[in-house]
Parts: sequence; structure tokens; C-alpha cells
Amino acid sequence: DEMQRTNLELDNLRDKIKENQEKIKLNKQLPYLVGNIVE
Repeated sequence: DEMQRTNLELDNLRDKIKENQEKIKLNKQLPYLVGNIVE
């Protein structure tokens, strides 16, 4: 049924967005961590 399929796709998109937000947070933190290790 069309509505169910659309809802599933929306859920998948939300999951991907969440994952990307986590990755962005990590990417912002990584330079500090790497800089601390190197020094």
C-alpha cells in the first residue's frame, strides 16, 4: 500500500539523517583529538 511504502522511505531517510549528524559531530571532534595525540 502506497502510504506504507512512503512511510518506510521516510523512516529510512530519518535514519540516514541521524547517522550523518553523528558523523558530522565526530568530524568536528576529530581534529581536536588528532591534534592532542600528535602533540
